[in-house]
Amino acid sequence: MGHVILVFGTLVAINLGLGYVVSDYLYEDEQQQGVVEIQEVSPEAAASTEPAVEAPKAE
Repeated sequence: MGHVILVFGTLVAINLGLGYVVSDYLYEDEQQQGVVEIQEVSPEAAASTEPAVEAPKAE
């Protein structure tokens, strides 16, 4: 009976390992691509969020 458990356990481990390797290989291209989100901002909103910068005084 112990041999049966050992054989089935080995087959399950091989199945999980191969599934992980194959899925990693299949979805490799999708994982490397990034996602870029673009948000449109009006000039008035951009001007109100920028901090005020003072020009240096000439001596």
